[in-house]
Amino acid sequence: MFRKVIALLTATSLAWSSVCVAGQVRNVEEDEEGAIVMRTIVSRGESGWAIADIREISGKLVVISPRVGADIDLEESNRFGLFQGRTTYNQRVDIDLLDISQEGFLSAVFMTRSNGKPAVKIQFRFGPRTHDKMIPLKDDNELRRIREYIEHIEEIRAGKYDIQEESQIGADAEYPMVTDDTVSFELTRPRFMLASRTSGEVVLKDGEKVQGELVPVYEDGRIMVQAGLDTRWIPVSDIARVRLIGDKGTHAMKTAVTSGIGSAAGGALAGAFAAWQTESSVKSYALFGAVFFGVAGFITGFLTGARTAKGGGDYVLGPVEPKDARKGKKE
Repeated sequence: MFRKVIALLTATSLAWSSVCVAGQVRNVEEDEEGAIVMRTIVSRGESGWAIADIREISGKLVVISPRVGADIDLEESNRFGLFQGRTTYNQRVDIDLLDISQEGFLSAVFMTRSNGKPAVKIQFRFGPRTHDKMIPLKDDNELRRIREYIEHIEEIRAGKYDIQEESQIGADAEYPMVTDDTVSFELTRPRFMLASRTSGEVVLKDGEKVQGELVPVYEDGRIMVQAGLDTRWIPVSDIARVRLIGDKGTHAMKTAVTSGIGSAAGGALAGAFAAWQTESSVKSYALFGAVFFGVAGFITGFLTGARTAKGGGDYVLGPVEPKDARKGKKE
């Protein structure tokens, strides 16, 4: 009995580890209040295309510290450990900006937005193109704490300086310095990304409806729709809305079956190994492991498939009310 309990606990531990799913990183971007939003289709290069909200963001340039000047370039990013995520040198510094790791980083500037709140604009390279993103900051005290981090980086790395919740730099200090220079850029936020063929419908501005498979190809301002045997190249400027037909049920079941079969095979091997350790019946333990892990894998696969499958949606292109864009409203 004791041996069977040990084997069962081992199998249960393995099953639990297969069911656990890693958490997702919090989206740190924030919509700009009052900004005009235009919903359209943009290219993602070889990765297909996306329905995205584009808005114009503007504000005043902030020089965070005379030690870095008006912007932070790649060399300064490396020197101060900014936009590279947590390292052994900054892991104990309680500044949210240090959590940010930006692949393809090129440069960053600090700014105050039109609503008076501080932020940092990051320019980075993704594929052949450069992109901009905006990270909101808590308040002016956070700006001063970032200046404090930059100017005391050597002492912080040596463990001789701690940054407090309230910055030791006064609110009347010369830096961070708000300048008269304007920072303007377009902020693009994808609402739906097409990377594989998906059933859907494109409604044109003249009322025509084109049903078929949306193909992840964007060329010269046009997208491809496979309508039966006919291939249509449709200019984005002619599109009024895009409707998507979800496939959650089919995708979830396919993922569940695949995961169940793989888990059952692994469970059979685990059962056989457990039987060998306890000198028990290999057949019965292998059967038990296959059933136990197969069911767990099927359930996990179904949940994963349902979570990752494309859902239906109806996206109206053109100007979008800022309040609807913040809620991710589709129409």
